[in-house]
Amino acid sequence: MTNYKMQQFSALSCGAACLLVAAKEPGIADMPNYPPFMVQQPLALSNGCERAIYAVTANNQQTYSMPDGIALAAIKLGLDVEVYMSGCMVPQLLEWKYPNVRAALGNLNVDVESGTPILKDHQRMLVAVGIGLVGLHWILYRPDTTYMDPAYDKNYTCSLWGMGQLGVFRYIDTGVYVVVSTKGVV
Repeated sequence: MTNYKMQQFSALSCGAACLLVAAKEPGIADMPNYPPFMVQQPLALSNGCERAIYAVTANNQQTYSMPDGIALAAIKLGLDVEVYMSGCMVPQLLEWKYPNVRAALGNLNVDVESGTPILKDHQRMLVAVGIGLVGLHWILYRPDTTYMDPAYDKNYTCSLWGMGQLGVFRYIDTGVYVVVSTKGVV
């Protein structure tokens, strides 16, 4: 599979940009027949497709994409979804701050598993990372150990945790992972 990259269109659309690339890499070709997606248009690495996905991942709000919104958009794009939480501190803090996310995932029939997944070739993992003390950001991690950072429109082969915005803030693993894969592939 080709490793694509995508520049996020806004400071908060990183989850949508990652999901767009995660859907494009295994060959999803079209947007779903589900508003607010661009109904049955080709899936392209474009701001238009990213904005349509962001409307779902952020629930039509100007906010971060949460795991339940990413899961809903991924399902509508024809992908299977798994959510993982690893660690005891950050996932608990996020669940306290965003209490409806787990219930929304349950309504989508997406279980929340413990631990850190090991990816198979057909899977992509959206990783929620912390920036500094208060910011959240999504990056796309692949089974070949490369990752795509939509803030910089780049693919990286170096350590995920060595990157940081402005050379000062470092990405901190929050322990929240959304794994998407081609539907039905085991």
